[in-house]
Amino acid sequence: MSVFGIDFGNLNSTVAITRYGGVDIVTNEVSKRETTTIVSFLDEERFIGEQGFDRYVRNAQNTIFLLKRFIGMRIDDPELEIERKFLTCNVKGDEEGRLMFSVNYCDEEKCFYPEQVLAMMLQRLRTYVNEAATTDPRVRADVRDFVITVPSYYTAEQRRLMYQASEVAGLHCMSLINETTASAVDYGIFRGTSLKETEEEGQVVGILDIGYGATDFSVCKFWRGNCKILARTFDRNNGTRDCDYCLYEHMVNEVKERYKVDVTENRRARLRLLQACERLKYLLSANQSAPLNVENLMDVDVNIASFDRATMESLCSGVLDRVRAVIERGFVEAGVTREHFHSIEMIGGGCRIPMLKRLVEDVLGRTPSFTLNASETTARGCAIVAAMLSPKFQVREFKISELPTYPILLGYHAENPRSPSAVPFLPDVNKVVRLLGAADSYPKKLDVRFPFRGAWKLYAFYDYENALVKEMVLPGRYVIGEWDFGAPAKARGSVQEMKVRIHVKPDGLLEVEKAEAIDVYEVEVEEPAAKSAEAPAAPATGEAPAETEKANEEAPKMVKKTKESSLPVSVKPNLDIIGHKSESIVGFRKAEADMHERDCRIVRTREKKNELESYILDFRPRISTGGMLADYTPADAAADFVRQCDADEQWLYEDGENASYDEYDKRVQALRAIGDAANHRLRSREDAEFASKTFRTRMAAAAKKAVDFVGKKEHVTEEELRAVAAKAEAACTWADSQLAAMHAAAKTAETPITAADFERKAVEMEQEVNKVLTKPAPPKPKEEKKEPETKAEEDAAAEAEDAAAEAEDAAAEAKEAAPANEETPAPRADVDLD
Repeated sequence: MSVFGIDFGNLNSTVAITRYGGVDIVTNEVSKRETTTIVSFLDEERFIGEQGFDRYVRNAQNTIFLLKRFIGMRIDDPELEIERKFLTCNVKGDEEGRLMFSVNYCDEEKCFYPEQVLAMMLQRLRTYVNEAATTDPRVRADVRDFVITVPSYYTAEQRRLMYQASEVAGLHCMSLINETTASAVDYGIFRGTSLKETEEEGQVVGILDIGYGATDFSVCKFWRGNCKILARTFDRNNGTRDCDYCLYEHMVNEVKERYKVDVTENRRARLRLLQACERLKYLLSANQSAPLNVENLMDVDVNIASFDRATMESLCSGVLDRVRAVIERGFVEAGVTREHFHSIEMIGGGCRIPMLKRLVEDVLGRTPSFTLNASETTARGCAIVAAMLSPKFQVREFKISELPTYPILLGYHAENPRSPSAVPFLPDVNKVVRLLGAADSYPKKLDVRFPFRGAWKLYAFYDYENALVKEMVLPGRYVIGEWDFGAPAKARGSVQEMKVRIHVKPDGLLEVEKAEAIDVYEVEVEEPAAKSAEAPAAPATGEAPAETEKANEEAPKMVKKTKESSLPVSVKPNLDIIGHKSESIVGFRKAEADMHERDCRIVRTREKKNELESYILDFRPRISTGGMLADYTPADAAADFVRQCDADEQWLYEDGENASYDEYDKRVQALRAIGDAANHRLRSREDAEFASKTFRTRMAAAAKKAVDFVGKKEHVTEEELRAVAAKAEAACTWADSQLAAMHAAAKTAETPITAADFERKAVEMEQEVNKVLTKPAPPKPKEEKKEPETKAEEDAAAEAEDAAAEAEDAAAEAKEAAPANEETPAPRADVDLD
């Protein structure tokens, strides 16, 4: 029983699994805790993660990297021009303008959406989780529930596409969570005892995530069991890869000046130099100077013996200025001064670069904090949120109050609105209300009332006049929701309003939970009689006549009152307003299943081919003349085996290079029929000889045990013990005769005795010995009453009986003579039987 969380990164992705033992980071096939986010297509196979990274340079034109940057991107997006300097494969647009990667797969050009490639990556990460979910290799785990991170600047369409990618991969994404929010969960949930009880006394902490492609800064307030996001600022085009590119541009000029080679003319050379600059950045993070060496770069060996850290920092000054701007904007939007910050937690790959550490220290006025694991805290926070959402776990309560990145409006068509509004991209909308503002928070549920006019439509869209929306969202992509509302059932009165419950979910998406028409109608009810202040005076006679009572009775008054009732209204969301169409997702899922099956088949075929090759190399010298299995194989079978090995080896390196799984398996089984049989005969003889030694030791111990038991119990006779000891010794003689028969038999025949036979015989003899040793003792005879032998003894016995009878009579008389309320002890008779 497990759930997991994925930190989906530009460069690497990290997976954390939650189980009863806590939260653990999952390692991949090469025991790394981070898996490169990359997919490489080669021939008919996909190489994902670390396998794809190994083929990145050699197969760059068919390798997809920096996947997170392209989720939901359009071919006309201005951001695509920024990404082209890092992009290695070709891209094109579909009929709707969505970006697709064009690669050579299965000997033809294939186009994949970024969401399809993300599904491939999720499939691979899921295999790591399944391997970590069970310690028993015979049990196959199938973990499907997870939470994945997204950048805070992702739009509703990009978030919807993340869900669709998990659906294509066959997984259940329980929720999305912003990256810094996941880190805030990991920070706050384990500090419950050190946090204050109220929001006013809360602890303000900044979480600065300097990743590979973007910088994100969140200002959070923590108090007991709660986290509230006060402000969030980001720069989606400034990260550590920009430091790499600054070094790359400098090294391009350096190589051109020193070696007269233009690296920009060769794609492979560009990638190799960019990777060398990335390694140089890592070295300069720990050293004041470091070398840069690239062998055979366009037929030259680039060797720069020493490169200073100060030079790198001067080249990356623009990157530093943009990080500073992100932090300072966060201070302003949060309305919190530097002095009121408890700390700034640095995470991401950039937190290891000294110049960025000094920058944060300069802006904050004190050293930043590093209590969170820079590479794993986001994945851990995801796994914790997954456990919170799963009914399988009980997790400490921790509430998160998110801050919307983009303001959201609702639009509809109203009859004769007082203050009409026009929306350029929704011509039938004439009324707009604000759902989420920049200072609001979510998740939450809102009951919004709209004027009723029968069937109608409701739209949700970003505030297109907002500066951030203009910068981050493409024109024409503002609408994020559309719902069709039906007419209510027959009303008793008039319906003038409709109440719609809108849920702003933790992932930032909207959902209309229900809609109700407010039916207003009138009913007649009896007006309660007014109570008089004083009771009427009674007549003098003390009796009220019937006429008086009738006069006092007033006729009941009926009044009309207005009541309301709710009538359910059908709601139909337009699921295709954002993301891919539903039928496209079905096709993507089938294609992913086919590609996954092809990958598995290729892997199984490769393993079977390796099995055939290794079997030939292992067993041919063993069965050949002079080999360890030569004597255990019939001469004709050995000759056939060697001949078949030679033929299969030649076939493997010629026509059998790309054979099918069944062909490899057929050849392997044909060889195993001879080789395994010979090996079994050898092992059976060796096992029988070893078992015979153990058998003799056990029989000697059993015989000694029987002999040592002599005289310890009277009912176990020495003859029985000697006899069973002799049987144990005779068993040793039997073992010698069986071994002699085995040695006399031909080695090519099956062994007449096996280790299992010795074991059965040993158990049988030990049980027989133990049966004698544990034989129960015979029951003891009952004691008979001794009869008197002489006359004197008879007389003495008679006198004793008479004396006893007299004593009993005396005791009875004394008891009758004693008072009723007193207890008289019985007299004691001392009788001497002699």
